[in-house]
Amino acid sequence: MQTDLSCIQCGYNLRGLDETGKCPECGTAIADSLRGDLLEFADPDWLDKIKLGVIVRFWHLPLSIIALPLTIVFPATADVLTWLVADAAGLGASLLITTREPRMEFREGVFTLRRVVRFAAAAGFAGAMLGIAHSAYTALPTYSHVIAICLGLLRWAAVWGEVAYLGRLASRIPDRRLGESAQTVLWLALILGVFAAVTALVALEGVGLILVVLGPPFFIGCLLLLAAYRKALRQAAAKARVTLAADSHQPAAPVNPPLPDNTSCH
Repeated sequence: MQTDLSCIQCGYNLRGLDETGKCPECGTAIADSLRGDLLEFADPDWLDKIKLGVIVRFWHLPLSIIALPLTIVFPATADVLTWLVADAAGLGASLLITTREPRMEFREGVFTLRRVVRFAAAAGFAGAMLGIAHSAYTALPTYSHVIAICLGLLRWAAVWGEVAYLGRLASRIPDRRLGESAQTVLWLALILGVFAAVTALVALEGVGLILVVLGPPFFIGCLLLLAAYRKALRQAAAKARVTLAADSHQPAAPVNPPLPDNTSCH
C-alpha cells in the first residue's frame, strides 16, 4: 500500500503494508479499512441495536403525547406511572441509538456527539424523575423544581443530538435524501427547544401558540424520519450479514507458500 490509510479500528497508519494482511497494532484486516465506514460493512448486531432504538423512539413519541391527557384525567395515578414509562422509554431509545460501534472502540475521543447524547439523556431522565417527585411531594424545596426544568432541557438536547447522530449515519448508508430530512427535523427540534425553554423559564405570552403551530409538523416529521431510518437500518444490517457470511467463507491464505518440487529427475 503506497498511500496513507488509517486503520478503521485503531487509527494505525497502514502505509507500506500488504492489502491482504492485518493491522500490526490491533489485528484488524486491512481489507476492512479499505472498504471505509459504510454501514453495509459494519457489525450487523450493532446495527440491530440502533434499529431497535429507532423503533423504541418511534413509539415513544405517541406515548408522550398520550401521557398529556391521561395526566389531566387521572392526575393521581397516571401522572407518575405514565411519565415514568414514557421517560424510561425515551432514555432507552437514546442509549440504544448511540450504542458504541465495536470497530470504532479505540478511536473514539472523550467528548464526542455519541457520548454527549448519552450524558444529556441520562441527565434529562434524572430531571424528569425529580419533576415527578416534586409534583408528588410538595414538601420538596422550591429550587428542586428549577433543577428539574434545567435537566429537562438536557433531555431535549439529547433528542436534538440523536437526530444529528442519525444524520451522520445517513452518509454511511449512503442516503443523501435521508440526511437532508434529518437536517430539516434537526432545525425544527432546535427551534422548538428554544421556544420550550423560553416558555418554561420566562413564560412569555404567544410562545405557547408557536409551540402549538410548530409541534404537529415536528411530530409528523419525526415519525416519518424514524420510519425511513428503520427501513434503511434493516437493509444495512441485512447487507452487513451477507458481507460477514461471504468473508467468513473466504479461504485463508497459506502461512508458508509451498516450495517448488526439485526432486524430479531431468
